[in-house]
Amino acid sequence: MHVVRLACERPDLLGRSRSQGDCAELARQLIADGLVADISAATIRRILAAHQLKPWRHHLWLYPKHPRDAEFYGTISELIELYTRPLRDDEMVLSLDEKTSLQPRPWLAPTRPAQPQNLPNRYEHEYTRVHFD
Repeated sequence: MHVVRLACERPDLLGRSRSQGDCAELARQLIADGLVADISAATIRRILAAHQLKPWRHHLWLYPKHPRDAEFYGTISELIELYTRPLRDDEMVLSLDEKTSLQPRPWLAPTRPAQPQNLPNRYEHEYTRVHFD
């Protein structure tokens, strides 16, 4: 039951990254919590399969409530032009937003944890972007 409980809890509430929902990570967490002396990822996988849980899966469950504005499309157009045009020898493009799943982002709605019957973790797709001026 500890495996099922851990698999159904939101990783961000336990101080783990959302990308760390695999069986090896769950096994490490159970050992670190002192619930077991040793357990393999394969054992975790069998326990989760018996309960029809796949915590490594996720699904974006909310959609924009309003259409994007012209400023959004203008920014996207600029980025597309930047990424697709040939750069001069003295130019370089540095993107600080490529690893979006690794950034600490304040989500607009809470994450919903995995549930039995093959229902994955559900993450809000919209977040508050931090701007650095």
